[in-house]
Amino acid sequence: MPEEERANEQKKQKCLLFRTIEYTRDNKCFFMVVKAFFYSAFYRLQLALLKPKRLKKHWGTEKEESGFEAPEDFIPYVDKVSRAVICVCNNTKWESKCLVRALVARKLLKKKKLSCTLYMGVRQDETGKMLAHAWLRWGNHIVTGGNEDLNKYAVVSKFRT
Repeated sequence: MPEEERANEQKKQKCLLFRTIEYTRDNKCFFMVVKAFFYSAFYRLQLALLKPKRLKKHWGTEKEESGFEAPEDFIPYVDKVSRAVICVCNNTKWESKCLVRALVARKLLKKKKLSCTLYMGVRQDETGKMLAHAWLRWGNHIVTGGNEDLNKYAVVSKFRT
């Protein structure tokens, strides 16, 4: 039975790899996906090895927000960034949760000089356990981390790029 489970897991991994390749081929964003892959590894390693105080100074101007108006010319690019980050971070061997995703998307948007805001928030769940979440906003669009009800989170920190 364990051998059968291992074979199923290998098939699943191949399927994820092929889906990622198909995504990049269909959307002509191969280099963006490659960059997102390396940035996700880089940021995950940073979060594992460095203290938060050292990391925060590279995330942007603390306690400031970017504007809510966004040029419509860049909406397709921002959507591509969002999809590429989701595609990559869902398929990495390492843990690529909300903060890694937000940092990767922030870096890709920064390359185009698009100002965005990285938010970090906390809330309590039904059992009283504290939950943390990070998301990235560009204009009125939530680039990453928008699958949660963000109104439930108390923003404890924000960084403008």
